Amino acid sequence: MFDVAVAERLVQFDQQLGDPADPANPFSFAQALARDEAEAYPEDANAHLHELGFAERYIPRRYRGQFHSYEELLGLVRLLARRDLTAAIAQAVTYLGSLPVWVGGSEQQRYAVAERIRAQSAMAFGLTEQRHGTDILATEVCARHAPDGITLSGSKWLIGNGSRAQLMTVFAQTQGVGGTEGLSLYLVDKAALDPATLAHHPKIKTHGIRGADVSGVTFSASRLPTSAVIGKLGAGSELVLRALQVSRTLCAGLALGPADTALRTVLKFALNRQLYGGTVYDLPYPRALLRDAFADLLICDCVALSAARALHILPASMGTWSALVKYVVPTTIEQTLHSLTRVLGARFYLREGFEHGLFQKILRDTSIVSLFDGSTVVNLNVLIHHLRARQSRAHEHATPSASPDDLRSVFALAAPLPKFKPERLQLSSGGADALFDALPQLVAQLQQLPDQQRAQHLLAYVEQISQRDLVHQQRLAALREQHGAEFGKQPAAFACAQEHCALAVALSCIWMWLANVEASDDAFFHAGDWLLVCLEKLLRPLHLDVPTPTPAAEQAMDDQLKALYAADRLFSLVPLPIRYDHALTTL
Repeated sequence: MFDVAVAERLVQFDQQLGDPADPANPFSFAQALARDEAEAYPEDANAHLHELGFAERYIPRRYRGQFHSYEELLGLVRLLARRDLTAAIAQAVTYLGSLPVWVGGSEQQRYAVAERIRAQSAMAFGLTEQRHGTDILATEVCARHAPDGITLSGSKWLIGNGSRAQLMTVFAQTQGVGGTEGLSLYLVDKAALDPATLAHHPKIKTHGIRGADVSGVTFSASRLPTSAVIGKLGAGSELVLRALQVSRTLCAGLALGPADTALRTVLKFALNRQLYGGTVYDLPYPRALLRDAFADLLICDCVALSAARALHILPASMGTWSALVKYVVPTTIEQTLHSLTRVLGARFYLREGFEHGLFQKILRDTSIVSLFDGSTVVNLNVLIHHLRARQSRAHEHATPSASPDDLRSVFALAAPLPKFKPERLQLSSGGADALFDALPQLVAQLQQLPDQQRAQHLLAYVEQISQRDLVHQQRLAALREQHGAEFGKQPAAFACAQEHCALAVALSCIWMWLANVEASDDAFFHAGDWLLVCLEKLLRPLHLDVPTPTPAAEQAMDDQLKALYAADRLFSLVPLPIRYDHALTTL
């Protein structure tokens, strides 16, 4: 049920990364841990990726790259992050720095960036500042324009690849122009600047991804050519928000990759650790924790895969869809990893011994993903205002935001993807919501299922989701009436947004099964027990009336988890073959 050519390229890439158990391999777990202990930048890993032409995979084909789709790029990021999140982030930051150019830059800038990346030149995105954090509209870095060029002054902070990047996309205010019209993006070639006008800040020590170059830079009347402006002058905030719709979606891969390795590591321990006359896995509680973690990965799979495909099919919906995936996947994975610590016990805390201390590195590293490209609070705030806009749109009796065929194509993994068109990304969907607007179509398709018992179960879920969605809109309307423009800052508004995410993810899981069940030859996927387990996990915390999964459904999840582990396949609805070593280190 997945594009065969995409699957082949992903499997080939994982094979090219080599044996994760070979200490000489730069993409082995041992080397990733050694670099982390030394807080060393992944130079050797980056060099190996350059030899493999990894950067070509995210350069658009028009500029002599090999980018095919965001579905594929998500998979590549996931496989790379499975080995070492620090190395994956080094590449992701370069892509983030290039994104505004792909989204809104000139042809000359796009060709120049493509050639520099192809030549192994790192990029950075100078967006945040120490005084303002996520309030990017308050930026103080200033660009003064004159007929003979531009001077750039001010400091950027917490910048990935901040010291190493030769090219840097910088967000700055235009001298003398107020409001959002005074915010622009500039493509800065640091090698072309007068060294006396540029100062790199020292590397900032971090809890996780210890080897990453997280630093900053200060410009002191640095001279730029007038051609440095990306897109139109004053279009900086728009370009940033459109670029973040792409990067927020891809962040799901940065969370899912390490989560796969963490679950695999803990399952290995549970299956082999002898305790109380059997293995840890034989005990019901650890087995339930492992099952829940597997369910979390499948839930995040539904969210991430559909969002990556929506970039091609429904780009106008990505303002909110990307915020949804950026909130749901990293926060879910953080909770998943913390739950798995209860299976490992004291070993999760050790930096040596069992699996060389791999789990503790993953636990530390992944906590950074929820902070990238807009924190959890920022993304929830986007969704709060989206819910308010949805209520206004409902009163206007607006037409659905997507055709049933388009929405089904988002989830039908074998359906071809159209070419990505960045110009179709919009700042706001105006309250349109492809998932909730299509509830009548979802009901109609479920009613046509041959298995009427399964259909009735799913229809009951959809009805409760629809009713709770109306409650959220009413709550936000009451908050707006009570607090006025400050309604979005209230704790109750954030609670509504969090519940909305759970409902949207539940719909995504239902659509994923429905759109692929006929094409799938995977008995586990086809049977749909995984779907019922995932829906119960999502909706029971909302106090909806959902049945407890049957012992048979739980057994199906347990069997699939162990089968994927034994066969060295990704813990995913698209279980690609991967390389992993089953040999045990110290238990």
